[in-house]
Amino acid sequence: MRRVRYGVAASLDGYIAGPKGEYDWIPMDPDVDFGALMARFDTFLVGRRTYEVMLEHDVRANRAVRAGR
Repeated sequence: MRRVRYGVAASLDGYIAGPKGEYDWIPMDPDVDFGALMARFDTFLVGRRTYEVMLEHDVRANRAVRAGR
């Protein structure tokens, strides 16, 4: 049987995003290797907005790699 892990970034009032959809309150830690972290999993269940943000980040990262940055 596979394990299921649940992880969420939420503010103390229980919200994930601000009133305008912003998530700038979540600090990005440069010491965290998000690529290695994500590689540990084979399936993600995310909402539409999270998916769109992750997709845009992935597209930008791939463009940077192809451009040699």
